[in-house]
Amino acid sequence: MRTVTGLKKAKSHVEITFDEHMTILVESELVIKYHLYVSQQLEDETYQSFKDENDYLSTLRFALTKLKKMMTSKELSDLLKLQPVSERIQKKVLVYVIDKHYVDDLSYAKTYMMLKKYQEGPSMMKHRLKEKGISEEILNIIFSEYPAHQIARELVISKFKSMKKKTKRQAFQTIKMHLISKGFDQEVIEHALLKEQDTYQGDESKLLKDAYEKCLRMYQKKLTGYELEQKIKEKLYQKGFSYDMIKAYLEEKKLQSW
Repeated sequence: MRTVTGLKKAKSHVEITFDEHMTILVESELVIKYHLYVSQQLEDETYQSFKDENDYLSTLRFALTKLKKMMTSKELSDLLKLQPVSERIQKKVLVYVIDKHYVDDLSYAKTYMMLKKYQEGPSMMKHRLKEKGISEEILNIIFSEYPAHQIARELVISKFKSMKKKTKRQAFQTIKMHLISKGFDQEVIEHALLKEQDTYQGDESKLLKDAYEKCLRMYQKKLTGYELEQKIKEKLYQKGFSYDMIKAYLEEKKLQSW
């Protein structure tokens, strides 16, 4: 037997004290449903029904508040496990929000892909979605529609625009590592670079001239003749200029040819 010894209206709930020492926050609708008032006595069975219903409604309110931000069923389930209610109540709330489509893992995964497709490659997205509890079945559905080649090509074009001060080889290597880090397959990356190589906008002739003059200033006081020539060749090659381009330019500058 439980006795109501206190009843006080709170902001969005009602504070009810039982047996002078146990106070709980109660959903307002339950106060009406159970006709609660001070000095009222509840049988143990009635009290347990009231408590379970209150736990369910308060947990559902918590879940709906959290679902103002889109999340997966696993993410919500993890949050519900932190609530001071039984596992049965947690599962009941989860089933309810899934049935009402307040939580929809397929929609979540599709939205995630749409928002992240230029920030994360397919492997990275799959990994992140798995961590969020998205099933293999859903991953197979959404990635069967994922245009990996198209997105990789668009990213290559975008990256080339910011690499006018890099040689073509440097730009290729930088973009390749960038796309690998995002989770694109090697074959997809190579295909995108091959298809979009003409979008490289750098002026390699000017870059070579500037790099040559910089190397010359740096080493001509320390080295001469063959050693100077070899050092310049080495540094220019490290910067991504091709063998033929370096050779032609050095011949033009009347340095010893290869």
